[in-house]
Amino acid sequence: MKERNGKNRPHVFVVGVILLLGVFVCPVFVSSPALAQSSPPVITFDAPGAGTTRGQGTWATAINAGGVIAGYYADSGGACHGFVRNTDGTYISFDTPLGTHGAPTCPQPSSINAAGAITGGEYDRSFACADPDAFCAGTHGFIRMPDGTITVFDGPVNPSFEHPGTFPMGINSTNTVVGQYMTCDQGQCSTSFVRTPDGTFSTFDTPGATPYDEPRPVGIITSGTIAGTFAHSNLGHGYLRAPDGAFIAVDAPGAALGANGSGGTSLSGINSTGEVTGYFTDANSVVHGYVRAPDGTFTTFDVPGSASTGGASINDRGTVVGTYATTTPSGPYNFHGFLRAADGTFTTFDGPVQSFALSSGISSSNEVAGYYTDANSVTHSFLRPGTPGISSFTPNNGAAATTVTITGANFTGATRVAFNRVAANFSVDSDTQITATVPAGATTGSLSVTTPWGTGWSFSGTPFTVDSEGTPTITSFSPASGSTGWTVALTGTNFTGTTGVSFNGTPATTMWATSDTQFNAKVPSGATSGPITLTNSLGSAVSASSFTVTPHISSFTPTSGTMGTTVTITGTSFTGATAVTFFRVPANFTVVSDTQITATVPGGALSGWISVKTANGTLWSSSNFTPTSAGAPTISSFSPGSGTAGATITLTGTNFTGTTGVSINGTAATTFWATSDTQLNVKIPSGATSGPITVTNTAGTTSSASSLTVH
Repeated sequence: MKERNGKNRPHVFVVGVILLLGVFVCPVFVSSPALAQSSPPVITFDAPGAGTTRGQGTWATAINAGGVIAGYYADSGGACHGFVRNTDGTYISFDTPLGTHGAPTCPQPSSINAAGAITGGEYDRSFACADPDAFCAGTHGFIRMPDGTITVFDGPVNPSFEHPGTFPMGINSTNTVVGQYMTCDQGQCSTSFVRTPDGTFSTFDTPGATPYDEPRPVGIITSGTIAGTFAHSNLGHGYLRAPDGAFIAVDAPGAALGANGSGGTSLSGINSTGEVTGYFTDANSVVHGYVRAPDGTFTTFDVPGSASTGGASINDRGTVVGTYATTTPSGPYNFHGFLRAADGTFTTFDGPVQSFALSSGISSSNEVAGYYTDANSVTHSFLRPGTPGISSFTPNNGAAATTVTITGANFTGATRVAFNRVAANFSVDSDTQITATVPAGATTGSLSVTTPWGTGWSFSGTPFTVDSEGTPTITSFSPASGSTGWTVALTGTNFTGTTGVSFNGTPATTMWATSDTQFNAKVPSGATSGPITLTNSLGSAVSASSFTVTPHISSFTPTSGTMGTTVTITGTSFTGATAVTFFRVPANFTVVSDTQITATVPGGALSGWISVKTANGTLWSSSNFTPTSAGAPTISSFSPGSGTAGATITLTGTNFTGTTGVSINGTAATTFWATSDTQLNVKIPSGATSGPITVTNTAGTTSSASSLTVH
């Protein structure tokens, strides 16, 4: 953008500062093919009236929890205006008051709270000038309320500076603003400030920081806690300032001065719970992301396959947005965006072109905004839509083919609508409304909307009630028998509106329909053999034949232990069990109930499955139990003293429980088994030669004193 005197107008705010590869830089990134779990392309937009020539365009600089975006644009004449982009895609343009000598100003939002109040800097080209035609620009702070009211303010700056400035950086739900103001000319030093809604200013200095370290608040939450960052002697630190003025240092574990002479910790975002995110540099100048919980616990992270990772903002769900770098065969780094969920999973994305910048903030549904410059030096903005959200639907009940209007947000690009997981026909009326038809086979429950950016559910509030059109019938089911957790498919009629399925009276907890004539249910825990009953809103049907519940081992705990450890085995149909083994070694056991057995790890047990023998057959665990040894093994003797390949040799000694390997003169045996803690059998492997026998368990290794002769 150009001022009328031809001088370039600098961007007053760096929306988010990211430390990449150990160097503080502006958040400009180079795109390349994203990692697995990448999201689809972002949506680009321009504010109405934005210019389309060099230096003009649209800058989205902040986004709030509800997905409302604030920013500014330069029109075709070079004039600068602020804008608000609502979630329905409509825009509001605004201008801040004229400058000191009546010069046009440029509002550049830096933060927008959940209610839509905006703070930022108003660039005034004649702030400190006695001569209105001179160029001695400065910056005022401003607040724009949701009703459009704008208040301009200044910190206690020295108006004689050539470029005085007040730079608001964050606004909370009470409209309290934090930021920094220049305490020397040319923007080389600053002091932090808090401005309350009544206009009262207070200033503060961060312990350990000088004005020349540019202590910079990055946000303030409703409680009044302020988050910020500074760098002293090239070593960065984060901080939290409590409402009583007490400071807490935020230094990520492993943060250090890197090999390039800079590094440390930078704090870049805070959510309403006091959880913060940012990035830090280690001693090797590698950059990592982190999250610090309100209790002070740190979680550090890296995007898989990245050369560096940095967090920028965090929402109340604990989702972090940030950037990461990857290496390329030619040497330069490529940069990308990422979302890290609270459970640690990553989703990556790239900007519309090679370089882009992120806005401050991330919505509660994970919407992210930013801007980029095209090949003609025109700036545009982009939106990575968030997960769709369902706020209401009407009517709240109906039979198959009923039309339902769903209201919410982020519906654009929807690929699927479902009624309790049954897909429905639908049309997207707008980003906030969908019209769907109740599908045949639907059951009472939550509605869901899926877009390329995720799935949203109507979990809260009243479920949608599906009405049946007739009493159900069950003509068949498959399979005829199975264990707990198996899926049984029922065939019949009038399954739409099903409210429950039971196996011989035991209700199924997981069930779903695929059509009005096909229904699926998982065999519930505790079910016994007998008929299957299906109930809908008009009545019930009972199968003519019985479903047979077969025995099953579902789990055991603990999954490892020494001889004598008590193991709890969980499953079905244990009544009347006659044997329990640990990889073929019999164990002492007690049948506690039809669904639980306690057993003692026997001497000689090796790593392998657990089995339970009942009158209906033998059950096997799907995973292995791992015995641990009480001590290193010993071999006192073996018999016979010679043999050919395939012959069985019996070893006598101690601590054979947990044996992991046997070898004869260095050739590993493929078949060995124990009968007790003091006796172990091994088959002479093919290729073995005469020599000592070696036994290894989880605690150590031993070899026989004498050699086995192999013929």
